Amino acid sequence: MPVVGGVVPLPQLKAAKKLTDDELKNSLQRLYEQPCAKKKARKDDDSKEIAENMTKNSCKMRNREQTEKDREACKRLYEQPLAIQKNLIATLEKKHVAALDAGHPPKVKLTNEQSEEAVHRLYTQSVDHKKNVRESTEKKVYGEAPPPRKLNSETLKENIEKLYNKDVESKNEKK
Repeated sequence: MPVVGGVVPLPQLKAAKKLTDDELKNSLQRLYEQPCAKKKARKDDDSKEIAENMTKNSCKMRNREQTEKDREACKRLYEQPLAIQKNLIATLEKKHVAALDAGHPPKVKLTNEQSEEAVHRLYTQSVDHKKNVRESTEKKVYGEAPPPRKLNSETLKENIEKLYNKDVESKNEKK
């Protein structure tokens, strides 16, 4: 295909073919009815096989007496889980009934305003707690700072002159 002005032209699409009624019926049968029939046939085969297996197994169980091992397996696999589940349900019911009898109100959904207030409260509490922890840690590590001293103007001038004179003397010594 020739490139015109940096653009590759698209090929012309053919007009869509109109299906006749027979073609439409054939495609419908091929795309929908045949897969549905296959699924139904497979399901019927599976059900027949399951029914045959069930009758075979039930005949075996009828012809043979239940042994102690079978009874134990039945108890372990069926009765024990049911008993555990019943006990769990009973303890949960007692717990919740006791909570209701004790005067605990049922759970209430918060409105948007209440949830925003709770979030704001929790956030400010968290920030205050972090600030308090940081301040107490700084006090433990660095100790408390002594209160600032107030210098009168004479002592301030003397200190400035001492610092200035030391700086000038050190520069003169370097030269």
